[in-house]
Amino acid sequence: MLESIARFFEVLAFNMRAADILDVLLTTVFLYAIFVWIRDRISRVVGFGIALIGVIYGLAHYLGLYLMLMVFRVGAVVIALAVVVVFQDDIRRLFEKIRVMNPWKASDPKFDQHQLEVLVEAVERMARGRVGALIVLPGREALGVHLHGGIEARATLSVPLLESIFHPKTPGHDGAVIIEDGRIDRIAVHLPLSTRHAKLNQGGTRHAAGLGLAERSDALVIVVSEERGTVSVAQEHELVVLDSAADLGPRIEAFHASSREHPEEVRWLPHWLTRNFRLKILALLVASTLWLFFAHRVENVRRTYEVPIEYRGLAEQWYVEEPKPINARVEFTGSERAFDNVDPARLKLSVDLSALSKGSQRIALEDAQLDAPAGISVAEINPPVLNLTASEMVKTKVAVRAQINGKPLPGYEVKKVVTEPGRVQVRVPKAMASTIRELQTEPISLEGLDTSKSLKVQLLPGKDIRFPGDAPPVVSVRLEIEKAAEH
Repeated sequence: MLESIARFFEVLAFNMRAADILDVLLTTVFLYAIFVWIRDRISRVVGFGIALIGVIYGLAHYLGLYLMLMVFRVGAVVIALAVVVVFQDDIRRLFEKIRVMNPWKASDPKFDQHQLEVLVEAVERMARGRVGALIVLPGREALGVHLHGGIEARATLSVPLLESIFHPKTPGHDGAVIIEDGRIDRIAVHLPLSTRHAKLNQGGTRHAAGLGLAERSDALVIVVSEERGTVSVAQEHELVVLDSAADLGPRIEAFHASSREHPEEVRWLPHWLTRNFRLKILALLVASTLWLFFAHRVENVRRTYEVPIEYRGLAEQWYVEEPKPINARVEFTGSERAFDNVDPARLKLSVDLSALSKGSQRIALEDAQLDAPAGISVAEINPPVLNLTASEMVKTKVAVRAQINGKPLPGYEVKKVVTEPGRVQVRVPKAMASTIRELQTEPISLEGLDTSKSLKVQLLPGKDIRFPGDAPPVVSVRLEIEKAAEH
């Protein structure tokens, strides 16, 4: 099973294109946006229902449930139109976020302890005096597209200055103050209003403005109610009323801590990658699964090759009788690109005969006996089974005869030819033991010889004859040459 899984991923990696990777990445971004929207806008029960519908559709597609698929196809158009109408505000906010997104922004909000104490003291005093206030602390995302109007100040943060800005008789006191890098950057700024009145906690326009910006960015917005003297914090689509103004300090510290890069994070990773990391991994896994089941297609072709059969592992006491197959027709399947890397001359079927026994037997030809190239698989092997007959091999000794060609120089003759050893031990099929008498050496030429000579030559291998060590042995041959007797 593990081999099949490894083979599947090997074929998958071989056939994957750059366009497929881009397809998965774009789908991941789309799914991530949907997951964030479900997390922030929809209850878990509704989110679970949407996931269940997705699972049902996947099963219907996989099992070929045509009626169910038809219902999904017809209903998909209606559902898509309904989603656009019902959630048009959310879709608009999503595109607004994309428009202002700066993925590589790496600067952290700068806010020291003294500035924090000044801000908290000013908010406490305005809450006690029931002076309405709206203060924005930007996060890592740019806010420019969401802010309208305002006056650039670039003033030092102080309690008297904040109190004077939000004094009811001061022009622009209904607007927001933007505090950036520990300074008052702009005043009298108009923020987008939230339409989610259920989340305003009976708040007024300031609360709607604070929540509206928190729905569109990662900023933290502080709202002081002039009617009730309460302090609220709008952040990440939520508006929370604090028990007291003293709780504001820890909230701001936590906000700045989350806006900075954590020490354990890899510094070269951009913020957009580390934020909501688990949700991004989930989106990537779902996108990869969807691509694997619905988009992954490989146009397979079939090709047939004559593949030689290699017999290995045959024990020395056995002999495979002729005729035995030497080739098999193997049909492969795979993509055109995979077949470009196939060298037919390197293909071979390796058949293990180590378990062979006496008599006739059938040995199945299987995919595992063939080392198929990456990206292709075996569709059919013909013949699927080898019918082999094994006979016993016996030991016997046969004579060694030197094979001599040509003649020595005129006036000389061969008096004697001596081989050492004169007999060698071999293994032969039992039925041939009585018919094999001798083995010849490689040819030895006598041309031009006028003296005796000793040399080493190899025995010629005979059909179905096996030597110890598998290779034919080398023997010594002594040629005794003398002058011919005169007549």
